[in-house]
Amino acid sequence: MQTGIIPGVSPMAPNTEPGTDRLKKACMDFESIFVNEMLKSADRGFSGEQGLLKGNDGKIIKSMFNETMADSLTSGNGIGLGNLLFEKLNISEK
Repeated sequence: MQTGIIPGVSPMAPNTEPGTDRLKKACMDFESIFVNEMLKSADRGFSGEQGLLKGNDGKIIKSMFNETMADSLTSGNGIGLGNLLFEKLNISEK
């Protein structure tokens, strides 16, 4: 259930607008989804299924791995896509 509160963001923080925090989170989430899709595309390059990653179980494990890897790659500053989107879409500072 969504509560509208962003973890790690104080609702009483000075000089921050709720919309700005939500936009920043949305941009960083988009970056994570984008990286996840890139990793899925890279997986398609391997034509043969080998070892333990066969069948539906292997697809689920690869999907979970890609999602975790995308979250790890985009934590902090990530690859910069989320920050770039935020800078371009944030109109509160203009």
